[in-house]
Amino acid sequence: MFPHYPKTYHLADSRLPPGNENQVGLWEVPFERVLGHHLVIEEKVDGSQAGILFDGNGDLVVFSRGSLCPRNQNFGPLWLWVEQRQDNLFDVLGDRYILYAEWAALCHTIYYDALPAFFLEDDVYDSWEEEWLSTAARRTLLKPLRASCGLVSVPVLHEGQIDSLEALKSFVGPSAFKSKEWVHAMVNKVRQRKIPVEETLEWLDPSTLMEGLYIKVEKEGRVTGRLKWVRYDFLQTILNSSGHWNKRPPLPNQLKKS
Repeated sequence: MFPHYPKTYHLADSRLPPGNENQVGLWEVPFERVLGHHLVIEEKVDGSQAGILFDGNGDLVVFSRGSLCPRNQNFGPLWLWVEQRQDNLFDVLGDRYILYAEWAALCHTIYYDALPAFFLEDDVYDSWEEEWLSTAARRTLLKPLRASCGLVSVPVLHEGQIDSLEALKSFVGPSAFKSKEWVHAMVNKVRQRKIPVEETLEWLDPSTLMEGLYIKVEKEGRVTGRLKWVRYDFLQTILNSSGHWNKRPPLPNQLKKS
């Protein structure tokens, strides 16, 4: 029922510590592969991948990485969000398009205190044509949902060609979803939920920077390739933490204050 989501390879020197930038591993793609191509660069969001589709009977399906989303503490609010907007979503998606997003209701490794929404759209699959829509095509298709459902997309940092890896990496900056007061906001939330503050700080990324970049290669209205570039210190925080995020006490992210 669910389309196979394309494997996203790391771009050269992704995850490598400073001083090792020229190493390219088995699962890494050299920058020269994307040179001269039209690229769309997005902030990589630290959330759970989620998808929405309507089957041939018009029934709603909410899934994550090939499995139906459970109505648990993480995905229960997503089901509610989708069901409240079901008619509007069907009017645009029908049984043709599948809408993908990062679901960022719970903190994984980066604590967000300034999210515009927990559901951040980032991909659309055309099941009739069996292709992924380009950023421009997605914007056109989903425009009605921005008004009717408050749909929000991941931030696009650049569209066009990039002439060097260093130029591409220069887009790694402060996350759009972390305020300058994120630590204070996090500590307040942790104390409200009676979670030990010091233990939480041990597994949280201390930086204000985004996780990294999500890079799409696009041509003629569709996505033809996809890559990611992830900060080494973000990866190191994960490696130093004790266990997967979903094994720890759930810590909700926060929406941006209006």
